[in-house]
Amino acid sequence: MTLPEKQVIINKETGKNLNGNNTEVFNYKYSSVLSNPEIHISLKRRNYNTVFSTQYDLVDIKDYFTNEFTSTSIEKEYLLTKNPSDNTNLFLTTKPNLVSGTYKVVFSLYDGTNYIGEVYQYLIIK
Repeated sequence: MTLPEKQVIINKETGKNLNGNNTEVFNYKYSSVLSNPEIHISLKRRNYNTVFSTQYDLVDIKDYFTNEFTSTSIEKEYLLTKNPSDNTNLFLTTKPNLVSGTYKVVFSLYDGTNYIGEVYQYLIIK
């Protein structure tokens, strides 16, 4: 999964990235022999309770992006696609007035209801 470098840093007040717009364009590639593949998306924010914490807490991606998200049986995890294609661009539109911090946009792969694994991309909101 990739995200252009100028889209990683987002202004917390405007929601705009270093390109001056509110669009985050993630490119992900998929290839497998799973019988019922699904990709879910979620968002995690770094926990700042201690200075050196590497823990991330699940937040609701709908609070940060204007896109329509399809709920799953997993709290704050949304269906991105069933039967994904091999090369896809995902456009997410950021909202203004965001909470600053370091985030992970998490893409989770499932075969039906069986969790397979995940990849993530960092975002910095400042």
